[in-house]
Amino acid sequence: MHKVKIMGTGKYIPEHKVDSAELDQVLQLPRGWAEKKSGVKTRYYAKGEHASSMGAKAALQALSDASLELDEIDAIVCASGTMEQPIPCTASLIHQKLAPSRPIPAFDINSTCLSFVTAFDIVCK
Repeated sequence: MHKVKIMGTGKYIPEHKVDSAELDQVLQLPRGWAEKKSGVKTRYYAKGEHASSMGAKAALQALSDASLELDEIDAIVCASGTMEQPIPCTASLIHQKLAPSRPIPAFDINSTCLSFVTAFDIVCK
């Protein structure tokens, strides 16, 4: 097993905020129902954004946090329970948006809520 270290993290949160009370109203549910059932008070909705554009923004933030340049990484792995489209994979769409100066292998790991754990296990081997 290789030694793997998380050197930086990044995130992207869409601007459109939806709280549970708004969701209750839209779905014609009793006030407080969505929060009580899910435990989630606030969600964020991506209007006109795709997984790859949000992933590229998060990747750039992670690279900055790690003090790395895009061309210093070995692979782009998109770990998600949902995909933007079947073909090409989301990781290759992220690769396209990042526009590295050299080809970087890119692939998806789609294993529901366990995608990050699965992807991390795979890159450790």
